[in-house]
Amino acid sequence: MDGEAHQDSEVKRGVQFLKKNRNELIDRIVAVKPIADELFLIIGSHKYEKILQAPTEYDQKRLLYDITEKGGTKSQYAFYKALIKHEKYLVEDLEEKLSK
Repeated sequence: MDGEAHQDSEVKRGVQFLKKNRNELIDRIVAVKPIADELFLIIGSHKYEKILQAPTEYDQKRLLYDITEKGGTKSQYAFYKALIKHEKYLVEDLEEKLSK
């Protein structure tokens, strides 16, 4: 598999991971601010502030997920990569459950 095909496959895998695990991600993400910081250039300052000013942690996580989902494939893949960086064990746990 060449580099571009591998990258496309990795992007699809990340997007599928997010779709299959939406509810659990919203329930279990802890590092909302570091992930939002990581995505700042992708989501922009207005959406970033909207996430951080949400009234509850649950609302922050739901907004983070929804904003990146609406941002399209590149936004979703960036979110997936940020999850791997900041929530490595959560991602591993969910991937393990998917493989069963």
